[in-house]
Amino acid sequence: MSDMIFGVFASIACLLGLTLAAGALDQGMAMFGSALAAFGYLFVVFLVKRHFDVQELTAAAERG
Repeated sequence: MSDMIFGVFASIACLLGLTLAAGALDQGMAMFGSALAAFGYLFVVFLVKRHFDVQELTAAAERG
């Protein structure tokens, strides 16, 4: 359940970063928005990968 909450917050951060990057008037804000969007996206990918890794390990442990 906590992974889902963190995923929602990371998705919101990603959307906020995209909004900041799209409306940026200077290079610094564009870079920050792009970095925030990249962080949010990569964090969600990490959470999905970790979820399926745990499922795979659980299935392997049940098989013996």
